[in-house]
Amino acid sequence: MNKSDAAVERNLPTGKHRVRKRAGQILLLCLLSAGVLAGCGQEERKADSVLQVTLVGADSLEEEKSSLLEDYRKAAGYEDGETLTLDTSLYYDPGAQDQRSASSLQILAAQFLSGEIDVFAGDKELFEKEAENHAFLNLEEAVPESVLEEYRDALIYSEDDSDGGSYPSGILLKDTRLTEDRFYSEGQIIAIGVGSRSASPEEAGSFITYLLTGRADSLSERAVVKQGSSQ
Repeated sequence: MNKSDAAVERNLPTGKHRVRKRAGQILLLCLLSAGVLAGCGQEERKADSVLQVTLVGADSLEEEKSSLLEDYRKAAGYEDGETLTLDTSLYYDPGAQDQRSASSLQILAAQFLSGEIDVFAGDKELFEKEAENHAFLNLEEAVPESVLEEYRDALIYSEDDSDGGSYPSGILLKDTRLTEDRFYSEGQIIAIGVGSRSASPEEAGSFITYLLTGRADSLSERAVVKQGSSQ
């Protein structure tokens, strides 16, 4: 800020300056979370959700037909009042530079930062792009070791800046319940992982396990894991 700008700012009425600053912050948050206006309600939806699964590039028309979340709810033992959210609104084309893809990237950045995304699935190139920004949790902290071992040839690794090593951050999927329910095309390869800021990593890991094996840990079993990990 140069001297003339500083002088102008000092002469602004205090109340008016605060209002303008607050308005700018609100606008910036809305732009980050949904391009322009569409995502300003995202945080309210998340407040009622105990697990959000974000499927980027999925066929949103299949969402109403799919019983995936309800089947998982029964397998995992969630109560009726606990909301599981499936978000198929985001789109990304790695071969194009269109406005819709750019807007989706902005939304993803805001949602990863806020911890809104528990489970992410999408194009492998997009996954690796987000992984460079440390968007994904070490799957060893969320998915059973037996499952990681079974899918060891399909793991995606990310660099660990703390020790120069690497950790499994994602799993490449081909034909799972996501393709069975036509969210993705048969034979299409996508990557799945857990958001690094997720408040529900055990639940997210359980959902991924369900996709891969058809099994889900019960809530009581996950509670034991949480209790044991905190000691």
